[in-house]
Amino acid sequence: RYESGPPPVRALRGLVAWFSQAKARGMVRSDLRPEVAANTLLGALQLPTFLSHLAQHHSDRPAAVTGPPLEEVVELVARGVEERT
Repeated sequence: RYESGPPPVRALRGLVAWFSQAKARGMVRSDLRPEVAANTLLGALQLPTFLSHLAQHHSDRPAAVTGPPLEEVVELVARGVEERT
């Protein structure tokens, strides 16, 4: 059905490629592992939705399920991958 893999796999591959290119260009830390950075970013973005799905039938659903604002996630990942001076 999916020639190049399901959408989540394609997204992960795309982010790994992006972080790999950024590393090759010196835009991120030289010791960065692109796979770790990509999984971290995708996990942070997808976990709130996943938890919300799991908790949708529970009246005591925690507020944390909504997750942090996107800007905070991006800022956290950006600071973690930036080149150290």
